Amino acid sequence: IGGVDECVEMLNGADEKDGHLILGSLIDGLQLVSSAWRGIALFINIKDRKPGEVMPDMREFADTLGYIVQAQENGDTVQICDLLEFELKPILESWLEHAGELAAAFDLSA
Repeated sequence: IGGVDECVEMLNGADEKDGHLILGSLIDGLQLVSSAWRGIALFINIKDRKPGEVMPDMREFADTLGYIVQAQENGDTVQICDLLEFELKPILESWLEHAGELAAAFDLSA
């Protein structure tokens, strides 16, 4: 979530070029994490638990990434920042909640 804030700050400031570089890395990393959620859901299925119990809704994430790509193609930095701040950031906060619930279910926090 801090990476989103840093990216928005750079895109809004004098470091717009670096902000776009960070955005690319951020998106790559988040796509890896979203893939991991799918793997976790498959594991949970094996343990007789429903994927919805631990996996956040990935459609909203995929849609938001699509909108960010469109904004990049249009050169609309303001829209990119809005999408990052008001769409992507709440999704990532949801992911943290899901990760916490998963850790609690398996007592991974101990």
